[in-house]
Amino acid sequence: VHLLRGYRQADDFALAPLADAVRAGDADTALALLRSGELAGVHFHEDGEDPLTLGRDALLAHWRALADAQDPAAALRDAARLRLLTAVRAGPQGARGLNARIEQLLAETGSGARRLGAASPWFQGRLLLITENSYRHGLFNGDVGICLRSDASPSSG
Repeated sequence: VHLLRGYRQADDFALAPLADAVRAGDADTALALLRSGELAGVHFHEDGEDPLTLGRDALLAHWRALADAQDPAAALRDAARLRLLTAVRAGPQGARGLNARIEQLLAETGSGARRLGAASPWFQGRLLLITENSYRHGLFNGDVGICLRSDASPSSG
C-alpha cells in the first residue's frame, strides 16, 4: 500500500512540501526544507542534538499541563500544540527511545506520570497513538488519545 494523499490535513497544510518530498523519497529536498527554517512550527534538530535536553523546561511544562488536565478535549488541544517527530521507531532518537526517556524524565522530576495502577504502564497525561482502524469504535490509524483518570478509576497507584 502506498499513500498518495493525506486526509487528515487541509490542502493548505504547511508541511505539505515536506510530506511530498518524503513520499517521493527525495531526501535532499526534505533535508533542505527542514534546515531552511521556513516550515511553520518546525524546529529541526540534527543527529547530535538531543531534543529532550535542548527544550527540557518547555517540554516539561507542556507535559505537566497534560498530566494536570481534567478535560479530555482541552487536553487533546494542548497535546496538539507540541509534538516530537522522529523518522524512526528504534534507537535513542527513535519514537520508542524518546517515549521511554520522556516517561523516565517525568518520573524523575515528579512532573506527572502518576500511574493509574500500581503496576500499570498508563499514567495521567500519557499520549497514545492509534495504530489500527476500529470502525466499531470510530478510531482510526493516526488518531491521538490521552489517558486521564475518570471518576470510576481507582485512586491507588
